[in-house]
Amino acid sequence: HPPGALLAVAERSGDVCSIDRFVLARTLEHLSGQAFHAAQSLDFIAVNLSGASLNDPRFVADAEALLSEHSAAARFLCLEVTE
Repeated sequence: HPPGALLAVAERSGDVCSIDRFVLARTLEHLSGQAFHAAQSLDFIAVNLSGASLNDPRFVADAEALLSEHSAAARFLCLEVTE
C-alpha cells in the first residue's frame, strides 16, 4: 500500500498526531546525533506535518519541547503542512 493510504487511515482514526510526533522526534534525534555531518552536507530536511497535528494543542506543546531540546538540529528543519 502507498504511504498515502496509511496516512488517510491514520487521519480518520485520529492517530496522525502520533505519526507526526514520531517522525519529528526521530528526525531531530538523528540530526542531533549527526550534527557535524549535517552541517557539512545539508541545507535542510523537510518534515511533513498534518493540519490536524497543528490544531492539536498537545502535539504543538510536544513539538515545541522537541525543537527546544534539539535546538541545534532544529535549524536544519523545514516543517511543511500537508493538505
